[in-house]
Amino acid sequence: MTDKLYQKEKNTSRSYSRKCSFFVIGLFSQPLFKNSETVQEFAKSPFQLTLLAYLLKNKDSSPEIRKFFESKDRTLFSLYHQFFECWLTKEHERATSTLNRETITQLLWNIAGQLYYGNSCTVDEEDSAVVGLLTFSSLKSQKTAVGFCHRSFCAYFCADKIFHAILDGGVTLIQELRTPLRNDVTDFVRSAVSTITEETKLEELQKHLIGAYTQAISPSEKILDDKARDLISDSTDDQQFYLRNEILYLLTRIPSKSDTIAQLLEIADNFEINPYMKLDLAYGAALTGPSKIALNYAKSLVPHSESDLVNRSWTLAYYGDVQANPYEYHDVYNSTWEKSRNARLKRFQSCKKKAIRFRILDIPLMYCFYVSRSWQDVNEDDFQILKNTDICCAEYSEEEKLFLQEQKQKLLQEFEKQLKLKK
Repeated sequence: MTDKLYQKEKNTSRSYSRKCSFFVIGLFSQPLFKNSETVQEFAKSPFQLTLLAYLLKNKDSSPEIRKFFESKDRTLFSLYHQFFECWLTKEHERATSTLNRETITQLLWNIAGQLYYGNSCTVDEEDSAVVGLLTFSSLKSQKTAVGFCHRSFCAYFCADKIFHAILDGGVTLIQELRTPLRNDVTDFVRSAVSTITEETKLEELQKHLIGAYTQAISPSEKILDDKARDLISDSTDDQQFYLRNEILYLLTRIPSKSDTIAQLLEIADNFEINPYMKLDLAYGAALTGPSKIALNYAKSLVPHSESDLVNRSWTLAYYGDVQANPYEYHDVYNSTWEKSRNARLKRFQSCKKKAIRFRILDIPLMYCFYVSRSWQDVNEDDFQILKNTDICCAEYSEEEKLFLQEQKQKLLQEFEKQLKLKK
């Protein structure tokens, strides 16, 4: 990547802000970007806008880049993928990179895996397509990588490796999904899956995930090959938990025209006893069914319950209000919950099906959050958003509507009471 590209991300001055504003205006004025929801999402990140500018500059050099800009369904994953492809081409043209694409990708996958959780790693390779994306220790005697030139590259390469592992299935899938993933990686993985448009490929991917989960909960069955079964059986309890958890998360985010996923979730609901698995099952079931799993969990979300503590704790760590493993953190210190709260308020204002379905869980969780913090964060703006949240949607059953009406009314009544006390 050129120095100019990284300078744009590093420069946080007012001058850069003005340049970014002019760039966004110019970008959005082009026919390619008008009414593009994905570009609007990219616009929230200065670095992603920089990648768009880089690709736009090189649009005429590659049919794949032109195809990216002509597509109506540009994804986060495809943005980084197209940049990486363009980056490799240019490094090869300069003759500063001599390794083939597969070797470069494998090296970046492995480096990303070591750097993602804050470690450093020794890099022996001199190829510009590899080292040009990394930052190194200031000690000249060492070739120690301490990060990527932008942190999102690390998440992208981790996700790219996971995505290919899911496509392969078996041992590689199990190996990659045995560790906990943060939301930046899962966002990339989910985005990568959404780039698959062929029904047969989606079904194959789904088959790989279902096979691994079924094998994990039925160790005596011979569903996968010997190596895959041995890898599962040799995994620690935590590794098996993360494997099952990530599989169910991904399965409920893959488009499916059959009831296969809903049927699997019903089996999982009867098998899983871990409270964090119950939490993730509820969110997954809210999207795919059976809806009773989500509704039953929502009814358990009452202040001071196990579901309350688990959901609040996981939410704070997952959305980054606290820096911790979402499956280990306990919300007992009443930390700030700004990111978690804003994420839900944003969903309350969205018309997307996912946002609507998640209200089953989001509204009672909001009540629990406010109670846990003694209603200190109530304000008129939040009240108006909650008041205007639509719960009479076609996406809900009559039982769900009744539950949501009750939950919303309880939340608003307490809000009004607390707002009056503040005056």
